Parts: sequence; C-alpha cells; structure tokens
Amino acid sequence: MKKPDIDLISSGFDLRCEVLNKDNLLLFLGRITDFDYETDEITLEEYHGYNTSWELAPIDTLLRIRLNNVHGTNKVLVLEGNVTQTEFDYLIVHINKVIHKDEGRQNFRHGMNLEAYVELEGSNDEKQLCTIIDISVSGIGIKSKTKYNVGDTLDFNNLQLREFGPRFDLKCKILREREEEDEVYFYGCKFYEMMEYDEEILCQDILIMQAEEIMCRKAGSRI
Repeated sequence: MKKPDIDLISSGFDLRCEVLNKDNLLLFLGRITDFDYETDEITLEEYHGYNTSWELAPIDTLLRIRLNNVHGTNKVLVLEGNVTQTEFDYLIVHINKVIHKDEGRQNFRHGMNLEAYVELEGSNDEKQLCTIIDISVSGIGIKSKTKYNVGDTLDFNNLQLREFGPRFDLKCKILREREEEDEVYFYGCKFYEMMEYDEEILCQDILIMQAEEIMCRKAGSRI
C-alpha cells in the first residue's frame, strides 16, 4: 500500500476535524496533533480537550476523519483508519486511506424531521411553517410550501432542535432551491452573522443529537 502523504496530513494539524464512524455518524470533533510516518499512525485528540467520547471509538473501530477548507481552500481532506490505542486524552489511529478532494458542502449534516417557524427577513408576512431536513454548523436544509428565492434571507428565532436543548436565533441565506413535489420546495441555506460562541454551542448540540441517535441504534440492535 502506498504510504500516506506526510505533508498532506501535516497540513491538517490542529485544525478542527469531524470524526465519523463507518456509518458516517458524527462521534466527536477532534484535532490531529501528530503523525508517525514509520507506523502511518496519527495522534487524535478531542478538539475541546475532553475525552468523553472514547467509549464510542474502542480499539479496532474504523474512523473517518474529515477536515474542511484545509488552509482556507475549498479542499476537503478525509483520512480513514482504525483505532490502535486509547489513552486518557488521545487516540492513536492507523491510517489506511487518504482522500483529498474538492467539496461544496463544508460540514457534516445531521438529518432531522423537525417542524419550525421561519420568517423572511424584510417582509411583513407572518412566520411560515417549515420542516427542518438537516442541519450543520454552517447551514440548514428545509422544506416548505412557501415559495422563496435564491438569495433571500430567512430568520429562525428561538429555535430549539431537541427537548431541553438550547435555543438559537439564526440567520441564513438561501443558496439552493428546488421543487420536491407539488407545491413543496426544498431550500439549502447557509448561516451568516453567527458568533463563534453560538457556532460552538450549535456544534455541541448536533453532537448530542448524534450521540443520542447512535445510542438508540445500539439499543435497537440488542432487541
């Protein structure tokens, strides 16, 4: 097997990365801190310095580690490998595959089916009901019977994604629009004017929802 490109991997050192399992479910946010060229192993820590997710990635677990916008480019770096060692504050992962590609979508998207109200910015119309289809730290996908246009700005006020979860005031701009079925439209939207603190809270909320989904799947498999 061809050796992984050390320069390519080292270009992602200390950047926030998404750590997914073989089913592409998000496990935690991490960062690569080292790469051993002799063993093809990386050192992977949690991005915020916690170590609460290791139970989701025991030894031999296949991980996909995704880094977006490497050094400000529209490139995505995906590393695939198996966990070989777990320590208190880091994992060791043996890298089997490295993929470097262009990518339009910049972040992992968590699938949902949540009704919410949205308001067209600058309009005097009442808030309209929509269904949230997916969400990431960079954007949201919705379905609605209301016709909007690419470039329109939508406001979600006091949005709660899960029971007992935090509430968000989010602004997003419509980038994509298509008619899904008769008088039902899909809109792909990108968040803007989001403070870094709010982005981190949204990240954690998505992680919690993803962890709950993983635990539900595990519980279902035992039945």
